[in-house]
Amino acid sequence: KKFKINHFQKRPLIALKWAQSKYRYAGLRDQSIWFTNQYSRVKAHQLRGQFEGIMIGVNSVILDNPKLDNRLGIGPSPRKIIIDPRARVPVDSQMLSYGENTIVISKVRAKTTDSSRCKWIQISDDSWNWNTIFRRIFQEGITSVLVEGGPTLQTTIIKEGLWDEAHVLSSKHPLQHGIRAPKVEGRRLDHVTLADDEYYHIAKEEV
Repeated sequence: KKFKINHFQKRPLIALKWAQSKYRYAGLRDQSIWFTNQYSRVKAHQLRGQFEGIMIGVNSVILDNPKLDNRLGIGPSPRKIIIDPRARVPVDSQMLSYGENTIVISKVRAKTTDSSRCKWIQISDDSWNWNTIFRRIFQEGITSVLVEGGPTLQTTIIKEGLWDEAHVLSSKHPLQHGIRAPKVEGRRLDHVTLADDEYYHIAKEEV
């Protein structure tokens, strides 16, 4: 499947990954929340080791300041990608401070950063769309991307029909307000119980 997407569509395979509460909420707009247990967190890191790139939006960088590495899994950490249209990423964020050659994709010119740790890719406002963004990532030699957040970014990718698979970690967390988790329709490839969490692997049905 990945070969077909790479060869014919000239883009990476796109996998979405999110955690959600019992009531299918993915978080609050101004607060970072842990939904899942330790087993799900290990599973999330194992997933990271299966992809060449890992993507989040700039809002998630500002709110959570993650490293997005694979310290709990096996295999190399994926190359980090930040979607940042207006260049709001903090220059001291962990994604720019740790690891090598993080990619920032923006509509505006680069901030002053350590060029050995950050590659800034500017896409003009006229050309700014998900097809262009994914093809530009593919040109960097990245053939698969795990999109970890946030839910608003993931939902826009779903609406564009550019997702290929989803990895969902569903918890018993009682949150029932805030930001709705993304929703996909597809074929279930796997289901694993992780103590009191549930993991689902869903593939988009090919048309």
